[in-house]
Order: sequence, then C-alpha cells, then structure tokens
Amino acid sequence: MSSRTAGFGYQYNSRAAGAGYRYSSRTQELAARCRRTAAIRRQRNRKIRFVSLLITCVITGLLIGLFAAPSVKLTAAANHDTQILYRSVYVSEGDTLSSLEKEYNTESTLSRKAYISRVKSINHINDNNTIHAGGYITIPYYAAVED
Repeated sequence: MSSRTAGFGYQYNSRAAGAGYRYSSRTQELAARCRRTAAIRRQRNRKIRFVSLLITCVITGLLIGLFAAPSVKLTAAANHDTQILYRSVYVSEGDTLSSLEKEYNTESTLSRKAYISRVKSINHINDNNTIHAGGYITIPYYAAVED
C-alpha cells in the first residue's frame, strides 16, 4: 500500500513526487476557517482599540475644557483699557460677599465666583464666607483707563 493514515487527519504518501505528509480536505477546511476567524477577530480588536482611543480623546478634551474654562476667564479678566483699583468699604448689617459682589463687580470683568474668591484672598477670609458688620473690607473694582 502506498499511503497510510497517520490518525490525525493527514496521510503519508510515499509514492508522490514530493513524498511527505498531506492534510485531508477536512483538516484544510478547518485550518482555513481558523485563519478567517482569527483575521475577523484581529479586525474587531483593531476597531475596539480605535473606538477606545477616540472615546479617551473626547473625554480628555472635555475635561481639559471644563477645567481650563474658568482659568481662561480669570486671565482674560483684565482688559487693556481697564485698571484694577481697591476701595475700603464699611460692612453694614446684612451685607454679604454676594451683595458686595453685585454692587462693586459692575463691569462683570470677573465671574461672580472668581470675584468673591478674590475678595476673600485680599481680606484673608476663611472658607465660611463670614464678614462682620461694623468692620471694613477691601474691595477690588475696575475702572476705565483715561488717556
């Protein structure tokens, strides 16, 4: 007999010109299917990596935008045609940092939160926003520069 079955889906052919092992058609079909499946899996993994990278970039951009926006507003606050001045203001009964902000931040050069934060840092006020009636507080305000 010229060919024998080796038991694993391939045959040994001693008569053929290139004597050696030949895989059966069933084994070749399975190998081709495995190659196609692996190619599809690689393509799907590439798509997943691309979408993940895209989502990461979008989220990073949004976070940078959210955290950079307040600082941009603060740095853009000082116009070239305005100057910052300071005034000492008597604190009356019922005055709050918010009411003082509404009264003196008329140019809206700074956001409300940034203005109150600036007043707190100038006057060394801690986080509880407490000001006491009968005292004085230094308030920044902006005025146009005269040529």
